[in-house]
Amino acid sequence: MMREKKKKSSVRLSNVKKKTRKDKPLNIKAISKKKASVITWIIVVAIPLFVLVGTIRMFGVLNQVVEIQEEITVIRSEQRSISTNGETLDITLITHTMNEFVPLFMNVDLSNQDVISERIDDLSQFVSFDILQINNGIDHGLNRQLINYELLSVRSYNTHMLANYRVKYHFDQIDYFDIMANEGIDQIFEIDENVENDEENEEKEEKEEKESEDNHLEVEELMQHQVVLNIPFVMVDGLITVVSTPYFTAEQPALNNDLIFDSLIENDPREELREHRESISLFLPTFFEMYARSDKGELALFMENPILMGDHFNVYSVDVAGARFAQAGSNMMVQVFVTFQDKGVDFFHTVPFTLVLEEQANSWFVLEMHHLFVN
Repeated sequence: MMREKKKKSSVRLSNVKKKTRKDKPLNIKAISKKKASVITWIIVVAIPLFVLVGTIRMFGVLNQVVEIQEEITVIRSEQRSISTNGETLDITLITHTMNEFVPLFMNVDLSNQDVISERIDDLSQFVSFDILQINNGIDHGLNRQLINYELLSVRSYNTHMLANYRVKYHFDQIDYFDIMANEGIDQIFEIDENVENDEENEEKEEKEEKESEDNHLEVEELMQHQVVLNIPFVMVDGLITVVSTPYFTAEQPALNNDLIFDSLIENDPREELREHRESISLFLPTFFEMYARSDKGELALFMENPILMGDHFNVYSVDVAGARFAQAGSNMMVQVFVTFQDKGVDFFHTVPFTLVLEEQANSWFVLEMHHLFVN
C-alpha cells in the first residue's frame, strides 16, 4: 500500500516539472543607449521649439489686437470730428433733444418765483452758458406761451451747429387797450347810458359788441408772433449742449424765383437728321405709354435703366410738335413736354423730359432720361 502511494506522488511531481518547463520567459526588448539618447534630445529640443512657436504666435495675435484697437480709436475720432464738423448729423437725436428744449425756453411765466426757479433748473440741464441771463429783457408783466413749433433745418459751422425752429407764440396778461392805443387802433365806443330810445340803445350795444369782438381778434393777432428760433449747440459723444442764448430772426423764403435755369438744347436743323427726328417723333408716344404703365420688364427692352412711374397715371399728351432735337455724339438728344393725367380724376401735370437715344434696329433705345431739360 505504501508503494502505491509513493508512485502516485511521484507522478504528480513529474507533471508539475513538465508544466514548469513549458512556461516561456517574457520577451522584453531592450533599447540601446544610443536610441535612448536620440529620443531624449528630440524631446529636449521639441518642447522649447513648441514653446517658442506658441510665444511668437501669441505676440502676433497681440499685435493684431493692438492694431485693431488703434484702428477703432481712429475711426471713433474721425466719427467725432465728422459729427463736430456737421458732415453727418444724428437728426433723430437732435430733434428729440430740441423738442424738449424749445417748449422750456419759449414758455415763460414770470408771475411766480417758484415757477421761474423751476424753469431755470430745467433749462440748466441743456445749456453751458450763464442761465441766469435767460430772463433778461422780458417784460415781467407778460407771460409768453408757445402755440406750435417745427424744425426747419440744422446747419453746421466751424465752431458750432445751429438748429432753426419755426415757432408761433402769444402773450398773456396784457391790457389790450394799451396795445390798441400804441398801434393806433380806435378804442371801443363807450356805452351811452342816457339814450332814451331803447331800440337805438340795443343797436348800439350790438354794434359795440361786434366792434369789441373785432378789436379783440385784432389784438389777439397783435399778441401772436411767428418767427424763427435759432439755437446754437454742439454735439460731442452723442451729447448735445446749447452753448449760447437762442435768438430770433425773421423767416427767410426757401424759394428764389430770380434764378433762371434755361438748359434748352438748340434744335439741329440739318437735313440729314430729318429721318431721325421723324422716327423719334413716332417713338416718343409709345415709349411714354410704357413709362406710364411702369412695367419693368417691358421698359427694360427700350430703356437701359428702367425708371418706374407707379402706374397711377395715363399719358394725356406728348408735345412732339414742340420737341427739340440735337445730335449728341453718335446718339440723339430730345427734349419734350409730356402731360400726364391721374387715373380716375381730371388732374393733370406736365413734366419736361430730356432723353438720350441710341438708334437700334428700326427703333430707339433710351440711354438716359432726366425729368428736366438738361443741355
